Amino acid sequence: MIYTLTLNPALDYVIKSDTLSAEKINKCYENEIYYGGKGINVSCVLKELGLPNKALGFISGFTGNELETAGRELTLS
Repeated sequence: MIYTLTLNPALDYVIKSDTLSAEKINKCYENEIYYGGKGINVSCVLKELGLPNKALGFISGFTGNELETAGRELTLS
């Protein structure tokens, strides 16, 4: 078992919009959330390589809730 440690986990938001204007309200038609941080990224690569691993780190607030939910979903699949 390989353990990775992410001291500063992150959520990356990607939005898609047809236009971008400084004078108007910009609306997106699609958004995606990607989970990141060096340890999380390494754990994802290890999983793709078929190596058992566990990502460790500190979580709190909205980011922590999203990461915890993602962790449960990734564990189940």
